Amino acid sequence: MTETIKLSKTVVLKSIPLTRTKIKIIENTIEVYKEILTIALDFGLKNNTKGHIKIRKGIYGEIKNKYPKLPTHYIYTASQDASTRIKSFISIKKRGRAYTKIPKIKRASLWLDDILFNYKDFKTNIEKLFSMDKKGKRTLHLRLSTPNGRIVIPLKPHKLFFKLINEGWKIKAGFKLILNKVDGTVKVLIPLEKEITINDNYKAVYALDFNLDNITYGNFENIEMIKTNLGKLTEKYSNIAIKIQEKFSFKCIHKQEKPLKRKGIILLKKFGRRLKNIREDKLKKFANDIAKELKEKDAILIIEDLSSYFNQNIAKKSFKKIKHKLHNISAKKFLEILKNKCLEFGVKVVEVNPSYTSILCPNCGNRLSQLYKLAEYKLADERALPSRLMYCFDCGFYADRDTIAVFNLIKRFLGCFRSARSPMNSQGRDW
Repeated sequence: MTETIKLSKTVVLKSIPLTRTKIKIIENTIEVYKEILTIALDFGLKNNTKGHIKIRKGIYGEIKNKYPKLPTHYIYTASQDASTRIKSFISIKKRGRAYTKIPKIKRASLWLDDILFNYKDFKTNIEKLFSMDKKGKRTLHLRLSTPNGRIVIPLKPHKLFFKLINEGWKIKAGFKLILNKVDGTVKVLIPLEKEITINDNYKAVYALDFNLDNITYGNFENIEMIKTNLGKLTEKYSNIAIKIQEKFSFKCIHKQEKPLKRKGIILLKKFGRRLKNIREDKLKKFANDIAKELKEKDAILIIEDLSSYFNQNIAKKSFKKIKHKLHNISAKKFLEILKNKCLEFGVKVVEVNPSYTSILCPNCGNRLSQLYKLAEYKLADERALPSRLMYCFDCGFYADRDTIAVFNLIKRFLGCFRSARSPMNSQGRDW
């Protein structure tokens, strides 16, 4: 049995530095777009309307009278943008997380309808949009309609863009444009789509367990462990952040409102971005390698179904020294990356409940015991985790807790995961 699904992703292409005239035209277009968006938001909130069609009909006459030369489809896209913002704001407000009475426009990217630029050429005949620059590099030309006429924006396609196009990803409507005034360039967000066929006739069942410094995956016959060192990486950058705060903090009483100097804030943001980029690069590479291997073995992958509050919940139960690491290993994000990558390769992914999978014996279902570093059942170092080795006093089974989690995830998927006792052990201790 086969299943066909549609996957989507977004590619960002940056332009070459534009002329001052083009920058002014784009800047003016964005300002007009923001004004239309503001009017659309006000109309939707006052009339209790979330649908973009009703918003567009309500503001169309006012906008056309004010900007007669404005391409009509900017009103369409601004109405869709306003509708999305209103729905998002209402959802946030219901959860009690809204800090303003009405949604405010801090940033606005220019939503491009397929009529506002040469979308048909992107869709059907993208090759004719390429040209060679003086350095022999290919540029991709986007012709944008503005209130001041049509302008051409030369984009710099990268290797990933060509790779995805060659792999069968199709360009779809919904482009967005962001202006960067600092370097005089624009970024164009291009949505891509691809149909993937997933085969249910798998030959093997693999499970994966993601931890602080390793990824463990495999089946009953073979277990592999990848060292990620994400915990050490987080600790390294955490120490850098502490040193920056110590060096660039105000020590005067009258400056307590601003405890960190401007340079310190800049450095914290710089190293924070660096940590994020390194971590994401590692996770994407690991996910790509695992998905390729599963495709070659014609296997199905079982992963943990983590809640949206996974990091917060697990940190509450953890040692004080490793809470920060647990918040920054991005377990849920990695599993999402892995899931999407597996789907790209046509590998089926099943999420199962991870409760008690690392503390119950996969052989008999009874509670496992941890072997601590000291006989008094205390940790030698608060920063260290307990011993990874788990032992069953009922049947004598023992293994690394990550390996046990992999076994139990597979058994839970197969429907034979069982607990001979409740999460309370026989002696009445609370686990």
